[in-house]
Amino acid sequence: DYQFAYYGGRVLAGFQVKRDSEEIDDLVNILRVNQNSIVVIDSDRKKATDRINNTKARIKGECEILGLHCWITHGREIENYIPPRILEQLYSLDNGSLDIKRFDKIEDKLQLAFTRSGIKGFDYSKRKTQYANQISKQIKKEDMSEELMKQISKIENFIRIASRY
Repeated sequence: DYQFAYYGGRVLAGFQVKRDSEEIDDLVNILRVNQNSIVVIDSDRKKATDRINNTKARIKGECEILGLHCWITHGREIENYIPPRILEQLYSLDNGSLDIKRFDKIEDKLQLAFTRSGIKGFDYSKRKTQYANQISKQIKKEDMSEELMKQISKIENFIRIASRY
């Protein structure tokens, strides 16, 4: 009923969201993967006053025109929705050792906490998928913020409508 197609960071610039486009250009049309697409984008903002870049704004605008859901994260990255205590418990870090704010780069905060705890061999960027699998198994509904639950609800409703459930 649904599938995930992952892209990484700058690759987004090579995509577009257009229905029945006759235009031939160098951009890959996301709707060729699925006409009922949802796009999730890290804002990559470093502070609240930063603007999202032109590519992200373009994709969001293209989705809005077609009535598709485009979620640009409230904080810097999707990982900023992970409660720090989940990470502390999972990786046996001291309580309160992770002070992750909305616009922090989680990779940097985790690396610092691991270094301070004397844990060697942590490399989030090289094993991101492995860490994501570990983390996702630990998170429960009650751990999720109101903002995250709102977005999950929108995605769930979109999938139900597209799947005619």
